[in-house]
Amino acid sequence: MKYLLRFLSIFFLLASCGSSKTTNVKLEADYTIAFGSCNREDEDQPLWEPILANDPDLFLWGGDNVYADTDDPEVLEKAYQQQLSNPNYLKLLNSVPVFGTWDDHDYGQNDGGKNWHLKETSQQLFLDFMNVPENSPRRSREGVYHSELLETEQGSIKVIILDTRYFRDTLQKSNEPGKRYEPSEGSILGEQQ
Repeated sequence: MKYLLRFLSIFFLLASCGSSKTTNVKLEADYTIAFGSCNREDEDQPLWEPILANDPDLFLWGGDNVYADTDDPEVLEKAYQQQLSNPNYLKLLNSVPVFGTWDDHDYGQNDGGKNWHLKETSQQLFLDFMNVPENSPRRSREGVYHSELLETEQGSIKVIILDTRYFRDTLQKSNEPGKRYEPSEGSILGEQQ
């Protein structure tokens, strides 16, 4: 058993060491989920065509959907509007459900957490970007976490989206060269999640 576990550990380690090279291979699957993050709304976005070519059933934003890094809500809103005006992103929006979360650059403050003074405003702008209805309970609770239950011919898929910004405790800067922050015992998700 010990050798089997060692073999499996090595196998999974090697299997996870893949290339970062992008391929244009059309994938075949029963249900295709595409992911994206770290998106610059002000630069070319060649990613949408290959994503659309794989005919996804769902797209998930992993955060940094735009790069605003601002304490001006108008600048953040403008960044979201710029992303929403991208023709290929609009094709995706019109063809599949899109869910997601934010990270620091679309939250508004680089490495921001629970003490960000515009987090409520940023949340509403994010929910606008995600086209969350005005009467949704998500509009009146703290954070952008949520879950969705998707029904397919093969069964149900539960998508759980976490928020690692709204409730995260403040990071402590490190004095050690090459190290940004000290290890923390603080919360990332808060009690709500």
